[in-house]
Amino acid sequence: MNWEKIQTVFLDMDGTLLDLSFDSRFWYEFVPYEYAKKHNIELKFAIEELSKKYKSMIGTLDWYCTDYWSDYLKINLKEINYKYKSNIKIFPKTKLFLETLRRKGKNITLLTNAHRDTINIKLNETKLWEFFDCVISSHDYKTPKESNEFWRKLESENIFLKDSSILIDDNINVLKYAKIYGIKYLIEITHPDSTKKEKSGSEFTSVSNICELTMN
Repeated sequence: MNWEKIQTVFLDMDGTLLDLSFDSRFWYEFVPYEYAKKHNIELKFAIEELSKKYKSMIGTLDWYCTDYWSDYLKINLKEINYKYKSNIKIFPKTKLFLETLRRKGKNITLLTNAHRDTINIKLNETKLWEFFDCVISSHDYKTPKESNEFWRKLESENIFLKDSSILIDDNINVLKYAKIYGIKYLIEITHPDSTKKEKSGSEFTSVSNICELTMN
């Protein structure tokens, strides 16, 4: 990767900068536990019910929306996020990578599907706020990153050149839409969750995690 040709760095949050293991536990352990406790049902039934609902929502904006899930499940997901925030972890050398980008004068923009409440909790817990020139949630545009509309709105409200921009993300569908839109440099993270097996690579240049990226 020739970093001299890159000016704008678009970074995903969960699975790219932060270990996705927290989200895996959040949705399949913490939320089912709190849901079962709130509604006085067995945990195994809560997990089964929620897993089916999750599958039906993947790829939609509501899948990422804590307001939606709080209303649907009748529990406060913001409070649950905060309660378990000590489990949020950044990948090794993430801060070193961000510091290097800053030192080289790159424009660093966080692009995430996470709700603003979740972003605030995670960036406060990891102390990553200082590294970003801009933080954008897909909720700002009312459409997920894996859509053409997201990229059109991103371009209409932000100044950057496609030919000198890079997106680093663990979601292959997001990368595909970024490619269609015209982002020149694309990198897939293939090991977003440290507790799970690494994914196979795809059509995109890939690294296991962000600590493998070096800047010349």
